[in-house]
Amino acid sequence: MKKETSKVSITIGGLDPTGGAGIIQDSKVMSELGILCFSVATCITFQNLNGVFGLKELDFKSIKKQIDLVLKNHKVEYGKSGALGGKEGAKALVKTIEQYGVKLVVDPVIKSKNGFPLINRDGFEILIRRILPLSFFITPNINEAEEITGIKIKSRKDIITAGKNLSKINNSFVAIKGGHLKGEKIEDFLFFKGELIKSLRKKRRSKILVHGTGCIFSSSLTAFLVSGYSPDKAFALASLFTSKAIFLSQKIKGGNFRVYV
Repeated sequence: MKKETSKVSITIGGLDPTGGAGIIQDSKVMSELGILCFSVATCITFQNLNGVFGLKELDFKSIKKQIDLVLKNHKVEYGKSGALGGKEGAKALVKTIEQYGVKLVVDPVIKSKNGFPLINRDGFEILIRRILPLSFFITPNINEAEEITGIKIKSRKDIITAGKNLSKINNSFVAIKGGHLKGEKIEDFLFFKGELIKSLRKKRRSKILVHGTGCIFSSSLTAFLVSGYSPDKAFALASLFTSKAIFLSQKIKGGNFRVYV
């Protein structure tokens, strides 16, 4: 029989019925890395492996009750957030950070690969004004970094400018994933308090579309933080883990996107 574990985390985000992204994928990734992940739904998405086609936001009380029942009984140091749906999920997330002091890895999910919005305007405003300044880590892809900073990103230099600006918002860590830039190599960037402190270049394996890579990166990063790794080491391990997940992803009959299962 295994000993009692204190390696626990929480993910607060959208429910994806395919299991390839959202809180289901977060829980799967953290479990693979030895972390028990409590999973809280902010919204239900209507989707398959061809895209997202609808979203139902849960109300504030329903979201907060899920969070309270977990966090009043279990000490969680690091958690993560994903798709919030709208202002109800965003307000619940703010309360979670303020009430329980969870160091949050914020994956600022804005829209799906097929362009469906996963946060409404009111929720986005709370994300920008309240959540990002309170976050421990922000993990946008290039499109999300553009939306948040207003900087059009076409080059490595643009990523560095956006990352420096973003890491001044939370006065902490920002990781920008460079997979959306063209080129034979992918470069991921780590910033801290307005400065670039590390970047990792990896060979681009192929031009395949893999569902949930942002969730995989942010949830593995969170798991490595829970396991005691420093933020820069956790960033490097999460980058490698995501590359492995992309390589091992599978094509599912009837779907356009590959999935890490």
